Amino acid sequence: MIRTLNIIAFICALAFTLSAIAIHLLKTELNWLNHTLSQYALGEHGLIITVGFYCIGLTQILLAISFMIFNQATISKGALLLFTAGLGVFVAALFPTQPPSADMLTRLPHIAGASAHFLLFPLAVLALTPSLAAGRLKSFSWVVGYITLVFFIALLVFFVMKPMLDIAFFGLLEKLNIFIINSWLLVFSYNANWYLSKE
Repeated sequence: MIRTLNIIAFICALAFTLSAIAIHLLKTELNWLNHTLSQYALGEHGLIITVGFYCIGLTQILLAISFMIFNQATISKGALLLFTAGLGVFVAALFPTQPPSADMLTRLPHIAGASAHFLLFPLAVLALTPSLAAGRLKSFSWVVGYITLVFFIALLVFFVMKPMLDIAFFGLLEKLNIFIINSWLLVFSYNANWYLSKE
C-alpha cells in the first residue's frame, strides 16, 4: 500500500511541475518576477495551475498517510503537519487569490491556506528528518526544512511590507519557495519506497 501511495504522490508532484511550466508558457502577459503563482490561476487557462495546486496538495497528503502507517512518535507528528500543510494548499486552491484592492475578508481564506502551507511544510520536514536514516536524503531534508522556513519568514515580512513598498521580486521568491517544496516532494516520494523498505 505504501508503495502505491508513494507512486501516486510522485505522479501528482510531477503533474504540478508540468502545470507550473505550462501556465508560464501560456500566460506570458504576467510578470514572472512580480506575480505570484496564485495569480496565474485567475482568468484564461487558470484551471491548469489550479489543478496543479490540488496535485501538490494531494502529494503531501499521500506522503503523510504513508508515514502515519509506521505509527512512530516522531514520524506521526511530522506526518500530521505534512497532512495539514497539504490541506492548506487545498484551501488556497478552493478560494482563488484576489487583487489587493479586494476586501480583506474576501482575500483571507486564500491567504490563510497559503500561509498555513508555507509554515507547516518546513515544520513537517524538520519533524520528519530526525527519523530518516543517515545519508543524502536526510541531509537534503534538513536543508529544505530550514530554507523553506527562512522563505516563510521572508515572504511574511515582504507581504506585510508590500502595501508600503513596491517589492518587484515577491513573485519570484514565492515561486522559488514552491519550487524547493516541490523538489523535496519529488525526491522524497521517488526515494521513499527505498527508505521505507529498510524500516
